Amino acid sequence: MIIHRPNEMESLNRFLKKSGSGFLHVRGRRRVGKTWLLTDFAKKEKAFIFQGEEDADTKSLQKTFAELWSKYSNDKTLSFIRKDNLSWELLFEKVTSYANAQRPHKVILIFDEIQWLAKKNSGFISKIKKFWVDWEQGGNVKILICGSSNKFFSDNTG
Repeated sequence: MIIHRPNEMESLNRFLKKSGSGFLHVRGRRRVGKTWLLTDFAKKEKAFIFQGEEDADTKSLQKTFAELWSKYSNDKTLSFIRKDNLSWELLFEKVTSYANAQRPHKVILIFDEIQWLAKKNSGFISKIKKFWVDWEQGGNVKILICGSSNKFFSDNTG
């Protein structure tokens, strides 16, 4: 099934065309096509997309991120790191290295189901805030976060 969302896709394209780094959140009720929209956008723009899982623990999410990032970036070093030794710090350091090597080309990161990635005590929010400073200064990282929890967005985004 194809869901036609020209207005939303145009908004994403405008965000992407703006110079410098950028941060955008996409929110809406459950089952309205947010994930479809971002998946389609990721394919067209060769973006990295990572989706949280409701029942996954942080280490499992980090392992999945490492596997997907390894494929996306062709950085095979993550394949050799044990699940217990992974951290958001290490993973975002890899993202930073990749983004720096890609300048001036844009690196697009999409985090879907953010409320499940940023669970209490996961460390995700504090690390992404820390690394955002570097990514913003680099000028070539675009981040999209997506989720259906309005409470999450009101509590954690500005």
